[in-house]
Amino acid sequence: MFKESDDVNFVCAMLKKQLGLTVSQQDIKLFDKSESPRII
Repeated sequence: MFKESDDVNFVCAMLKKQLGLTVSQQDIKLFDKSESPRII
């Protein structure tokens, strides 16, 4: 859905738009390239 290279603010905005959620940068943890971004 999202790549590690995607800007965090862009990802947050997309999640808010698609899901109606309020997501802060602290909620998104980026892992190494073998994993996808996870929402904690």
